[in-house]
Amino acid sequence: RRGAHPSVGRSGECRRHHRRPCRGVLKIAKKSVLHENSPLNCKNDLRITENEDGTVTISRYIGTEADIVIPSQIGGKTVSAIGNVTGTTGAFEGCTSITAVVIPDGVTEIQDNAFYGCTSLETVTIPSGVTLLRNCAFCDCPNLRAVYFKGDAPQQANYVFDSTENVTMYYQDGTSGWENPWHGRPAEVYIPE
Repeated sequence: RRGAHPSVGRSGECRRHHRRPCRGVLKIAKKSVLHENSPLNCKNDLRITENEDGTVTISRYIGTEADIVIPSQIGGKTVSAIGNVTGTTGAFEGCTSITAVVIPDGVTEIQDNAFYGCTSLETVTIPSGVTLLRNCAFCDCPNLRAVYFKGDAPQQANYVFDSTENVTMYYQDGTSGWENPWHGRPAEVYIPE
């Protein structure tokens, strides 16, 4: 499937789409830690959707920062998913300025197309609570080299790392469900700092 730019719609079938850059409305320091007490107003860089269970899903990032630490709470509500709730567009889809993302504890799912086409993305840290990586979550991220998992191997839907050829999965000793290779990608133990 080299050369294809899959993205998964509601029907679960891949589609081609045009990339568009993420445009920010607020500039801050190079390393962004997005939380309620920060000078960054989460409402300006993160769009959220409130869930029935009282948690929130990040539905869109519109900032321009390179290194992102997603907050564990926004407006006093736990962030439970990195989403795809605006049709078929993932929360960080097409954000070509992002190089590193740390996903907070509390997140259990990374939804369809969440980081699709983040062509500068190099590293991602995924908390132990994530149990599912949905369709095309990290598709077309050619510079993604390392995904650090803090917990057991999550379930994978289809095409999760499609057109993301050089990524290695790193997992902590004592976690389960890992094998090398893991869904066709190298996997090895790492010791967290």
